[in-house]
Amino acid sequence: MNCGHLQKRKSRWAAATHAVNSTVSLSFMFCVVVNGARNLDELEHRCRALQKLLQKLNPDLDVERAIKEINRDETLAHISNRGNSSLTDDNPTTPDRFDWSEASLVSPAADTYQSPEQGPDGMASLPSSKCDTGYLGTGSGSSLMETISHLLPAQPPSATEGERSTHRRSVGPTNNDRPDNLMLARWLSDTATTARLIDAYFLSYNRAYPILHEPTFRERYQHRHQIHESSSWHPIFYTVLAIGSWIIGADTEPGAYDFYAAARSHMSLRMLEVGNVLTVQAFLLMGNYLQKRDRPNTGYNFIGMAYRMALGLGLHREPPSATKHDTLLHERRRVLWWIVYSFDSGFSLTTGRPVMASDSFIETRLPRNIDDSQCSMDSTVPTPVDHPTHYSAVIAQSQLASISNQVFHELFSATGHAALDMKLPRGIEHRLKVWKLSLPVYFSTHSIPDWFRGPRAVVLWKEQNVRMLLWWGSHRVCSSTADQNEALNACEYTAMETIQSISAFCNENPDALHPGLTWYAAYFLFQAALVLNIFRLQEPSGQAPDTGRTTEELWLLSVTRAHECLGSLSQASKPASRCLEVLERIKHFCQSRQPSSLPVPTSATGALPNFTSITGNTLPDLQPATFAADPALQIFLENTSLEADPFEGIEGFPGTQELELFDYLPLSAYGLGDNEGSMLFTSGTHPPHTKMNPDTRNPSCLLYGALDARFEDRPMPVLDNPHDVIVQIAYTVTQFTNKHKVHFWLHGGIRTYVSETQPLTMGHEASGTIHAVGSGVTTLVPGDRVAIEPGYPCRRCARCKLGRYNLCPEMKFAADPPFTHGTLTRYFKLPADFCYKVPDQISLADAVLMEPLAVAIHAVRLADVKLGNRVVVFGAGTVGLFCAAVAREFGAGMVVSVDVLENRLRFAKEFVGDVGRTAMPDLSSTPEENAQRLIRTQGLGEGADVVIDASGAEASVQTGVFSLRMGGTYVQAGMGKRKIEFPISEMCEREIVAKGCFRYGAGDFDLGIHLVSSGRLQLKGLVTKIFPFEAAPEAWETAKRGEGTKTLIEGPKV
Repeated sequence: MNCGHLQKRKSRWAAATHAVNSTVSLSFMFCVVVNGARNLDELEHRCRALQKLLQKLNPDLDVERAIKEINRDETLAHISNRGNSSLTDDNPTTPDRFDWSEASLVSPAADTYQSPEQGPDGMASLPSSKCDTGYLGTGSGSSLMETISHLLPAQPPSATEGERSTHRRSVGPTNNDRPDNLMLARWLSDTATTARLIDAYFLSYNRAYPILHEPTFRERYQHRHQIHESSSWHPIFYTVLAIGSWIIGADTEPGAYDFYAAARSHMSLRMLEVGNVLTVQAFLLMGNYLQKRDRPNTGYNFIGMAYRMALGLGLHREPPSATKHDTLLHERRRVLWWIVYSFDSGFSLTTGRPVMASDSFIETRLPRNIDDSQCSMDSTVPTPVDHPTHYSAVIAQSQLASISNQVFHELFSATGHAALDMKLPRGIEHRLKVWKLSLPVYFSTHSIPDWFRGPRAVVLWKEQNVRMLLWWGSHRVCSSTADQNEALNACEYTAMETIQSISAFCNENPDALHPGLTWYAAYFLFQAALVLNIFRLQEPSGQAPDTGRTTEELWLLSVTRAHECLGSLSQASKPASRCLEVLERIKHFCQSRQPSSLPVPTSATGALPNFTSITGNTLPDLQPATFAADPALQIFLENTSLEADPFEGIEGFPGTQELELFDYLPLSAYGLGDNEGSMLFTSGTHPPHTKMNPDTRNPSCLLYGALDARFEDRPMPVLDNPHDVIVQIAYTVTQFTNKHKVHFWLHGGIRTYVSETQPLTMGHEASGTIHAVGSGVTTLVPGDRVAIEPGYPCRRCARCKLGRYNLCPEMKFAADPPFTHGTLTRYFKLPADFCYKVPDQISLADAVLMEPLAVAIHAVRLADVKLGNRVVVFGAGTVGLFCAAVAREFGAGMVVSVDVLENRLRFAKEFVGDVGRTAMPDLSSTPEENAQRLIRTQGLGEGADVVIDASGAEASVQTGVFSLRMGGTYVQAGMGKRKIEFPISEMCEREIVAKGCFRYGAGDFDLGIHLVSSGRLQLKGLVTKIFPFEAAPEAWETAKRGEGTKTLIEGPKV
């Protein structure tokens, strides 16, 4: 047997060796070698079988490449395996993940020659064919990868992998003889307790920040003993337990902080040498946990490492175009990126440090609102849903974070003090309003799952905090007194709004508070209360507060409420207790400074703490105060008259002194001593039940049944489509001839009926002003006066594509039961291109008439009225009048209006003008007799060229058909009974062209507005009565009695 043959057999054996080093379970039988050739044949057969098995278990596995990897660095086989194990990674390595590993750079094997194809070079200029070298941006020559190998101690060349592993473990404090390890073992041996902590994490934390995919984590937890000890999964696991322990308050028990100790002991610098999603998750969890446990600087560093590694993994980029399937794996990468983005933004604002994230290089789209609880990583992304999911809060926070970053860049990190143009903060505030209006309905409605109240509240609190910071930062650089007052007014109002929102929620939902939410409540509540106090401490010290900004009573109420809420939260939250202590110190200073002019809130805790002055000198003008406060709070303390440091001695937020006792590991592990400490506090909060401002309430008039109208608030519409707008309704029409409205009022429905469980907001003919616009709207701005086309189609079906969108089967039309509400409300949402700007010469009261005018234009167009045609219109209601007038404008030589009411005919004669005539049928005659009389008395000759019925009455339909000439055109514009007697023989014998008419189509509203604005069609006299919103039932009764032509109902007043 030659050497080449033996080499070939050896390579096949290496494949089996790789299988053994992987998680595949294989068995081998060894025997004494008697016949070498036969044994080699058997081994060759076995290797072939094993190779087939490997291909079956993992079709994507490149066996030859795997063998080369092993041969290149056998001593690090276990480390290599830890990054590829199916139990410790989110998915098998694929070219679009950008995972990477540089651990081999510090191994003895790294001293050997490395070809350019084997890995990235330090200058990122050499080509690399590997897919595990990290995300490479376009600015790099070939890759962008830095190594920190020089930070690690060099390994002796003779050291075995086992020795290196032992050395690695000895660096961390994992001595099994330590008592706290025994306590940890006790906790972990209690599977029920461990399960309870995991459940607490996923129920109260992961639903707000879904860093982990719950099914994947729980599956790995069941197989945790198979996960390599150096995997990043272990710090994730212990951090999950630490967060769960904190959430349920178990961290007050002795030894409970050993979860954090265990998590940190599993972290090492080697985590920075292997880039994967698990490591990003570990850093994120640890960073956020430490922030909440008063280690903001340490947590800040962890978040920074997560951000850098996320960039290295390319999480900020969409998967390559060559990726065939959009799987949950890709969606989870998107989720993780936007959590990193939001954490970096929020942490930067919290610490007052520059924001690293920038929208300029991000192409990863926002996550979708999906329910992936039953999905695996290789599943296709589920269809988004319209109810709260674990991703709902993250989506909203990611959008808000982008606005927060703009606030920081424009107002806090900019150098110099150039005069501020108030257009900037107003524009940012508009972005915040658009963001809030674009939130799905479950961010404003009360009917949501209980678990979502917490995440929703934090999102809304953050928006208020960003808005407050926006105006606070603006007032610092305003050049004029008027601008300063405007900014301070808005800032103070937002602060009071924040206090009201948080305190109301905490009072209404005490059982829902938990430490994670209480931390946010205390943070936002403290900042808002600090802002209100600082307003009274601005230099000069003798100046009384500006009562023009807000009443002293309202100020006092807000500050008192903040103290009381923090006092309640402090019973279970040390951060809240410390915040309250600082506010009490400031209050004590205010008492001693302005006892007669400054109202002081009643203490929430009783006696005031001593507050002695550190220095008797006030700070120089424009010299920022330097207190031991959290950096984010320093901006509030500039130019105040505080002569002492209210943050002195405050350990943890809102101070900056981090507790050394938080170091749960014995200091002996670092050679510093034997003392160890524990945290003495918990936290607790819950989202506020946000009370809507007067301008965000949406009072509506709903019909619950026949003659049963009720007034109530409906959810504020949200701009979930960038091309939608929200209109503040000015007027809605009700009139006797609208049988839909009157029939609903009298009977509660036509074919579909409203009910107690399914009420309906009435109204569809309306006008108003634009209240808010989506980000994609370019034709309208808030304040524009518009007429509303109250129905919008799908834009996708065959009818829509043919331009006949009024026939769309998916048409959403206002006040169309059972689910589409109407315009008898304050705010109504619809696409921007279904709003029509009206010129100044058309009042909003007249603008409501553009809807029935569009119906008439559509009917006349269908009738194809030509110059000189003789036209008969049955029905002299609003639509009938408009049909006659529009037919005149289309060139009709004669227009006859037919109705049974004399007063309507008199108005029609005047409204239509010279070509207009009128006729009243004889109710005792047959339709055919009335038609013959009509032709004879009106001089129609052989008959009318065009008949338009706008009444829907059976007798009018029949009379109209009989009135036509041979080959004439009949258009049915009025709605009537579903079944009537129709003279079909007449239609056939005369070849009458009969058409139905339904609502309006493209261009009808535009033409109507042109006819009115040009003066060719006068609307005077059509609107006869206007009722206030609260008198809507009376307006319906007026319409029922047939009084007047058009009766309007005003929109709710703001």
